Amino acid sequence: MMFRSIVFKLWITIFALTLGILLVFSLFLYNRIEDIYFSNQVQLMNERALQWKQVMLSDLPPEKIQDEAEFWGKVSRYKITVFDKRGIVQYSSDVRHSPIGMKSSWKHFKAGIEGKETYYTGYSPEFNTKMTATFMPFEKNGEKYLIMVHAPTDDLLEIIKATRRTGLEVLILFFILSGILAWHFSFLIARPIINIKKVAMNMAKGDFSTLVENRRKDELGELAQTINTLSVQLKKTLDYLSRSNAELNSLLKKWKEFVADVSHELRTPLFLIQGYSEAIIEKVVDDEKTREEYLKVINKESLRLQKLVNDLLAVEGGLPLKKTPVSLYNLVAETIAPFEIKAKDKKITIIIDDCLDEIGPVLVDADRFGEVIYNLIDNAIRHTPEGGLISIAGAAEGNDRVRITFSNTGQGIPAEHLPYLFERFYRVDKARSRAEGGTGLGLAIVKRIVEQHNGKIRAESKEGKGATFIITLPRT
Repeated sequence: MMFRSIVFKLWITIFALTLGILLVFSLFLYNRIEDIYFSNQVQLMNERALQWKQVMLSDLPPEKIQDEAEFWGKVSRYKITVFDKRGIVQYSSDVRHSPIGMKSSWKHFKAGIEGKETYYTGYSPEFNTKMTATFMPFEKNGEKYLIMVHAPTDDLLEIIKATRRTGLEVLILFFILSGILAWHFSFLIARPIINIKKVAMNMAKGDFSTLVENRRKDELGELAQTINTLSVQLKKTLDYLSRSNAELNSLLKKWKEFVADVSHELRTPLFLIQGYSEAIIEKVVDDEKTREEYLKVINKESLRLQKLVNDLLAVEGGLPLKKTPVSLYNLVAETIAPFEIKAKDKKITIIIDDCLDEIGPVLVDADRFGEVIYNLIDNAIRHTPEGGLISIAGAAEGNDRVRITFSNTGQGIPAEHLPYLFERFYRVDKARSRAEGGTGLGLAIVKRIVEQHNGKIRAESKEGKGATFIITLPRT
């Protein structure tokens, strides 16, 4: 599994590239080190030859010059031999191999003293060894001389071998360090990708809570930021879809309940209208009084159907407003008049606060806003027990808005129902509403009409302590 990971692949790539560069450089350096070293040695030998030339041109006596040559032979690995033009050794730092007075028949001597050859590496029969030498001719007192600075090649090769061994050890150390660094850099490069993979796998499982930790400013950082943004957006989208699905299911449930309620409401009056009309058409009843009673029932049920249709239109906002300046006090008084008998039967007291009259005229559609008052009063009477109290009050809010409150001392509304109170088809007590013929449209109609007037409505209630409906409206 590790060999297929991106960290391993990156490490192999970086390490192989580094290893290749080091190998090419090492091979080049390995092959060139001998040439480089010999070139440096020849340069040093030429410097020694130049220094010795200064000694030869000085006024030192011959014995002092020889002492100087022998001293140099002891403190330096380079040997110095000075020849005259006949090839006879005049001075030598190595009298054992090149004693003073020895004549050289070495062919490179002639080329050196004539200035045709300045450097030689190879076997010397006179010194009986492989050697590297530099030649520097000069003249003193009209005589030609040749300075030869030389060293055994084997000594130089040992130094080169030691240098190569050290270079190889350094190269191995570089290989190890490059492998460690390559692994470290591979992990640094791949870490965002690994984190992105983990987050993507969590996203695939539906977990959008984790995000990619990102401190990078390069393309990988941009990719990590994109994944984080995608995760947040997907979470928002899924949350929205989840809420929408829940709302849709709730709406479908309410719609089914509404269809059942409306079907019941339509079926009852239609059944009565059909039955009584057939009785009249088929002349089941003969006397005029009974026929008149049947017609009254048909008319009553027709009005009931008309109200149901109007309620449906109202909740959808299908009826336009006809605003006129209206006294809210008078409108409330006129609207509650039909409820006086029902309120008296339940011994409920309805109070209209005089402050409502002090508000002055408000621009509303009297018929439509009358429906708001009607529904709220009807709702209050149905939910207020015998001996209860219903009060309507009002007040101005600044110069451009008014507030109207409808309070009752009923059983109150449970807190969990308050957020849904003005939704269409919603009923707090479904069994009671159905028994009383309610469709769950009353408060939805109230909210719709209030909003058509650019107003707002809210409910406040504590269970067992009644409820208050608060409406705010613009004056104009």
